[in-house]
Amino acid sequence: PPPPPPPPPPPTQAPLPQPQPTPAPTPAAVPPGDRLAWGSDWVERVLAGTAPLNDELQKCLVADSTVHRRRSSGQHRLLRAVLQEEADENVEENREVEAASWASDRARSDFNSQAHSRQLTHSSSSNNHIHNSISTPHSGSHSQSQKGAIGRRLQGESKASSWRCVEAHGSQRATPKGKRLACHFTNLYTIPKKDFFYMVHVAKSQLGKLDPSQLTGNTISIDPGSSFTDLPVSFQVITHDSFEALDAAVPDDTSRYHDGLNVIFHPVYHFNIGHALWDGFYPVFVSMLQLGLHNERYRTWLMAKRDQSVLRRVKNSYDNTETALSLIGGRGILSVDHMMNDTESFNAVHRLQEAVLGVGTNAQKMDINANYSIGACRALDACRQWRERIFSGMGIPKAEPARRTPPFRAIFVENKRYGGNTEMEAMIKQLNSHPDLKAEFDIKFVAWTPVSKESTDSPMQSGNFTRHMEIIRNTDIHISGPGTGQMYQAWLPDGAIHINLGDTKVDQGFMEEYVAEGCPHLKTLYYTRRKKDGPGLLLSIMQPLLLKAGELLKQGYTGPAPINHNLSPVGQVWKAYTWLVNREDRKEELEEGLAPIRCLDPKGEMWMGNRFPEEFVYVGLPGFGPTANPDYCVLGVLQASFDTAHPESGYLAQKGWFGTAGALPWTLPYYKRKFD
Repeated sequence: PPPPPPPPPPPTQAPLPQPQPTPAPTPAAVPPGDRLAWGSDWVERVLAGTAPLNDELQKCLVADSTVHRRRSSGQHRLLRAVLQEEADENVEENREVEAASWASDRARSDFNSQAHSRQLTHSSSSNNHIHNSISTPHSGSHSQSQKGAIGRRLQGESKASSWRCVEAHGSQRATPKGKRLACHFTNLYTIPKKDFFYMVHVAKSQLGKLDPSQLTGNTISIDPGSSFTDLPVSFQVITHDSFEALDAAVPDDTSRYHDGLNVIFHPVYHFNIGHALWDGFYPVFVSMLQLGLHNERYRTWLMAKRDQSVLRRVKNSYDNTETALSLIGGRGILSVDHMMNDTESFNAVHRLQEAVLGVGTNAQKMDINANYSIGACRALDACRQWRERIFSGMGIPKAEPARRTPPFRAIFVENKRYGGNTEMEAMIKQLNSHPDLKAEFDIKFVAWTPVSKESTDSPMQSGNFTRHMEIIRNTDIHISGPGTGQMYQAWLPDGAIHINLGDTKVDQGFMEEYVAEGCPHLKTLYYTRRKKDGPGLLLSIMQPLLLKAGELLKQGYTGPAPINHNLSPVGQVWKAYTWLVNREDRKEELEEGLAPIRCLDPKGEMWMGNRFPEEFVYVGLPGFGPTANPDYCVLGVLQASFDTAHPESGYLAQKGWFGTAGALPWTLPYYKRKFD
């Protein structure tokens, strides 16, 4: 037989593939030329070192830079420490001043106590009955005696106190002492005439489970005050040999009993509904959420006094706010003003069957943080939970997602920055008659405060808080200028669009952007940069804004908005700057949580006080004065970097929001200017 064929040659082995690094996912950038596109990855690129002009930015940040004033032998650290010590000392000083003011006001006040005692009954009323009280807060049906708030004692119920505390959500930096806590009490005692000094009564047998130092060694605050510091309360822990001795020491006839849940907080500037809700109620709601009590009906304990000078100028402002707070809780309201002006109540020992006390750093204005975002809205989904709590408290059905098909329901909210309602109503007429819009959008004008006496009962012009919430629940597109008028945006349906018109000043800003950034269930669009002395509203800008909003609505709610996507160019530059200049010394705090500027750098460079980022980010540009004292090198490069990334964002062709066209306009001597 023929010999077998030779075996085939072995196959040539291909070289093994070399492992390749996995590229990091790149967020979708704003399409070039789309000046109204939603979302931007510019802040992330700045912090990752991949944004335009990064090399120039690094030159500003290097350790041997002669212009980076943070490289001065650590003196800035010492300054911050000194400032924080001053802030700590001011806490007690502020409390002493406030206590003296309370005593003085009580002696000379001629305030009508009946105006404060409405809605103090703990029994629920019908919604219609309560709603009418907003327009007529002094109606006789609500002028009940404060005694109506006192529930019946349960036979044999113990008077012993107990408590459960958790670390309050937010930052634990710069606390007056220990940690910031949120606590749920059973049988909490307080005496108004002793500056609402709080007491707990415990039997010795309880001390194995309860730690009194938890109350005396930590910060239990009733909100940040107008001085941007915590307002901690004081506790006295009274120990008794036995439960029998405790019950005998707290006789019934010396205490006023408030049954059910009582929520204690101190809203700053509560003549303004925006401050009352976001700088007062929201922080304590986050505490309730942490404690699992956010769906409970409760009685509001309002620890902030009315400012008589404000009351004389804006007669019903406090009435409307306090009525709204009472509606949300569902069990009435007790105000410090009423208790200070009622002798019996002022001298009594008040016993609260259950109470929530203590907040974290989650207020809107007082706790502005480096992320320019509301605390707990993203981490705990608190804003949506808050929306559902407010709606349910007033008998309003749960919000359905925003519409995905037209006609889309849009509201234009009246704002004083646009000359009253004339300019806005004229714009609405143009929009509703525009051939590209009238079939897609149903646009209505809304005035949260009635513009005339005849309109107080109009469905869209009412001082009625419940009607406000009903309007918000059914809105797909919310159009508002900055300030109090836009503070309801957090309660819009999932997937709704908020359009912030900004102010009409040359340093155009949008003020409370942190609400939009903290509400990932919304998408926010911003009115483009205005020309100096130009009109407040232009059809050529409003029309594409509405079309963009409609485009986003048709996509439906696809999940939380990414971080930074709801910030304007102003908010993005401010956030990037704040992170860059604090990252070296405060990296851990920045990455761990939303540390307020008041805790990171009190009274320092990034301190906002009663201002907003628009008074900071334009500094150094032609025509803008020194309204702040930034690092001109860092800020200038960030302005140019943003304009390079988004050249279509401003009103000047290809020059960007800040008008730099991506160029660095200053010379080297300007770099070397001396900073304080």
